[in-house]
Amino acid sequence: MSFEQPKASNQYNKKELKQSARLAKTLHEEYKEQPKAIPRLTFPFPLSENRRKAIEIIKKDKTDIDFGMELIKSNDLVEKEAGLELLLNVKKFTKKQQKEIINTFFSSKLFMDYKFRLNTILLDVLGNFDQDGIEYLKEIRGLITPIDHIAANHNANSTFKIMTRFVVKDNLPYLTERVSKEVNPSIRYGATNQLHILKEEGIPLLSELIYDKDLYVAISAIRNIERLGKKAIPILEEFLNKKAKELKSKEPEDEENKHIILTRHFAADSLVAIGKEAIPSLKRLTNDSDTYVCNLALVSLLKFSKNKKEFLESIKNKKRLEDLKKITENSKPFLLPGQKPLFATNYPERLVKNTIEIQEIVEELKNKFPDDFIGIQVFGSTSKGYSIPESDIDAFVISKTPKPFEYYKEKQTSFKKCEGWTQNILWTGDSRREAVTIYEMGRFFQGLFFGDHKKLLGIQASIISRVDEEIWDIIRHKLFTDEIDVADTKERFVLGADQTDKIAVMSSLSRVPPPLTETKRIIDSRVKNS
Repeated sequence: MSFEQPKASNQYNKKELKQSARLAKTLHEEYKEQPKAIPRLTFPFPLSENRRKAIEIIKKDKTDIDFGMELIKSNDLVEKEAGLELLLNVKKFTKKQQKEIINTFFSSKLFMDYKFRLNTILLDVLGNFDQDGIEYLKEIRGLITPIDHIAANHNANSTFKIMTRFVVKDNLPYLTERVSKEVNPSIRYGATNQLHILKEEGIPLLSELIYDKDLYVAISAIRNIERLGKKAIPILEEFLNKKAKELKSKEPEDEENKHIILTRHFAADSLVAIGKEAIPSLKRLTNDSDTYVCNLALVSLLKFSKNKKEFLESIKNKKRLEDLKKITENSKPFLLPGQKPLFATNYPERLVKNTIEIQEIVEELKNKFPDDFIGIQVFGSTSKGYSIPESDIDAFVISKTPKPFEYYKEKQTSFKKCEGWTQNILWTGDSRREAVTIYEMGRFFQGLFFGDHKKLLGIQASIISRVDEEIWDIIRHKLFTDEIDVADTKERFVLGADQTDKIAVMSSLSRVPPPLTETKRIIDSRVKNS
């Protein structure tokens, strides 16, 4: 996998193209002496037209009802979910569209049987239906409204949406009781998520809930207060200040401390989302002791500033100015959801150093164990593009015997191994004795691979010939779960919560392999041409 400048398309703007061209030049120089060390994906595959189009729409924050309706009929569960994501923010569906969505998901089997996050997102979409859609849903499946069934659904959010719009007449006491007296966290979260419909009437309760001990309830309350716009600013700023004082009195690794840090990050995100009216508050946050909060405020103020040069000159703290320039000028988060996410890192020199050392070890292992050694598969933050100098290297050594793995552990010295994730996958090549788990099978289709790609292709072909569609979807579901876990990008690239959510969806479209038939076709073609 060589790195070239991305092709000019609607997916990249001029600044991104310039940054990627500069990166391509840097990487070319770094890898010139050791081209074998250029990272290659374990399983690159061509994106379908549907996936490509969905990525471009999601990146631009657009909603395409027609395309979303088309995608939910796809046989690819990753595309199906992307279709629901495109429909998530639709405020009004036609009667025909509502019937079509219900028939698509409820005609053949219960929606709760679907894998990935389909059932959860589907329930959120149903929460935006009007009375016509709800009545039709009753005809098809029967509307689930009993409150004791919500926990079983794992999605109280849409149930409360439906109940507050069509069932309950007085929402304030109803929601207050569910939030205050209910012990089930799923129900409390769902009720909190609907408090915004009360508008100003719900402010006192939301102002209390942002301090809730349940992390998800507190975050939900923060996001709902955000919807109040200008009126939310003093509430959020007071919360940030109070929690900053609490932080100073606690140990860094204290669980309550982690809760405070996360909720403060979401509160800062919400101030940014409110927009220019929050500028005075954001200016005060530039002195915050939390690096993420401080950088988020600086990045946002720079974005809102009419004269960017003048704004940069006004920053007196040299360290903060350097950090801001690095974030705004060199950061490449637009690469995170692509098929080359590893190059998004703000530390490409460190990435190059690590991959060169891995390749050197691979060459040694090839020479020392020519029959036993297959390769090293790297995953985690390094492969997903948000590694930092302190990051561990998550790796699997693939071999026929444990000997290459033991040698790798001894030889690797300069980068930090993640002890819990430095493991050995034994692949004997004998299907009668193979003990590779479904979880381990997925490793042969994920992350980066250094080693014998012909042997890897043989393993991939062997796996695909053994699994049926159900097992393959279980493997894809595990890969999907890994790919949407991009929480660390938020702090390392100073991104808002909405941006990280978008990156998660686009990453699944870019990197979760296609359905079994298409994957088999790709592998068969590669075997034939190898």
